[in-house]
Amino acid sequence: MAWDDCLKEIRSAAGKDLSDDEIHVMLEDIQLRADRMRRERVDLSQADLLRTAAREAGAEAEMAARIEARNRKLNLVKRVSRREFYESAPAGGKQPGIIMGLEAKLVGVNTPFAGSRLSVAAQQNALRRDYMAGLTTEIERAGLFETMRSGVLDRDVARELFELTREGGTAGVTGSEPARQAARIINRYQTLAREGLNREGAWVGQYDGGYIARTAHDPDRIRQAGYPAWRDQVVKLLDERTFDGVADRDRFLNGVYNALVTGVHLTPDGMQGFKDPAFKGGGNLAKRLSQGRVLHWQDADAWMDYQAAFGHKNLIESVIRGLDQAARNTALMREFGTNPRAEFDADMQALSESWRDRDPDAVVKLQEARKWLSNRFDEIDGTSSMPVNRLGARVGASVRTWESMSKLGGATLSAVTDVPLKAAELRYQGIGLLEGYADGVTSLIRGRGDGETREVIDLLRAGSEGMLGH
Repeated sequence: MAWDDCLKEIRSAAGKDLSDDEIHVMLEDIQLRADRMRRERVDLSQADLLRTAAREAGAEAEMAARIEARNRKLNLVKRVSRREFYESAPAGGKQPGIIMGLEAKLVGVNTPFAGSRLSVAAQQNALRRDYMAGLTTEIERAGLFETMRSGVLDRDVARELFELTREGGTAGVTGSEPARQAARIINRYQTLAREGLNREGAWVGQYDGGYIARTAHDPDRIRQAGYPAWRDQVVKLLDERTFDGVADRDRFLNGVYNALVTGVHLTPDGMQGFKDPAFKGGGNLAKRLSQGRVLHWQDADAWMDYQAAFGHKNLIESVIRGLDQAARNTALMREFGTNPRAEFDADMQALSESWRDRDPDAVVKLQEARKWLSNRFDEIDGTSSMPVNRLGARVGASVRTWESMSKLGGATLSAVTDVPLKAAELRYQGIGLLEGYADGVTSLIRGRGDGETREVIDLLRAGSEGMLGH
């Protein structure tokens, strides 16, 4: 069959006019799938492998099309809701209502009106507390807090997580009950975070090759090692699936190395969140979150060895960072859909056009506010958290931590002066003065050693903030 005839048959089967490049990518994908299957299905002929690969690719394409259709509807509903909110927001001082509405949607405002505090930032904080504070609270209740913080069980927990998420994995492989228990707690919150992303438009499946946590890459440590040393070490740890369809392994690894040392993987367009299976289509947040993995690790020990050499040495830190990123993206997509930055820019443009005739002054003020509104968007989508100078960022973080310790460390001492005020208020409410003083003093240490009170504090997410700080 001539090549032109082959192209015609493919276009006819697809039911639409595909370009030559699209067909080439499609055939290349099928060939790569067939090559991958050949290692596992030695009983199939080349023709059978190609047919099976084509069916698999077709099923994924059909699912992707359904997800695209669902996301278009979700995005439309969210877009209409946002713009109605902007239009209904009241003016605040010299600020037109549309600017108040935009700021309220991003980070919240103090001016009281419906939805003024239900911002993306507030929802991100709420999800962070649900995920991370819930995780630390359960770890504390299980008596594993100090163990996880110290990292003594990290490798066993990683092995349990790997088996728990691997197809055909064996739970309890380490024989360590604390490790198995910690792995189940972590996996429960990772699953919760993944389901939250999927509800808002991502399509992140359960990675069946063994998932532990989001892989951390320290650009400084990778750069200091240099490409040859990094390559020689990492190639021993990678699974062969990493190189499916890769003709030049050195060129591929060099590209990954350059992305890691330049920090491209830290950008909204980079490798973030949970990774498998791949979600095909153009570039937006939901699709980026759903992309297939770039690096596949042989096993839990390989992942841990890489983290020790080039990432975070503490497992719980990697877990918490992954949950933090999931919380940020879930809240962002909840309000701005699957392509948040484009939706925000479109909102600004639509408001400028709709108010140009109604209130030209409001449009002028909106254009003047574009810069600081964009800065607020940078804060909620994480752009502002990407350091330009990593050393400077570390020094600044250390200074802020020291100031917090020195200024807030005396909070308990300053609370001593509140005891007389509390006793006086309790006396006014009908409680004896001495009883009021006694309650004021004991409140300074209440919760220590008291299981029931501590449980209430944990449910209120108060005690867990300190654990996250550790």
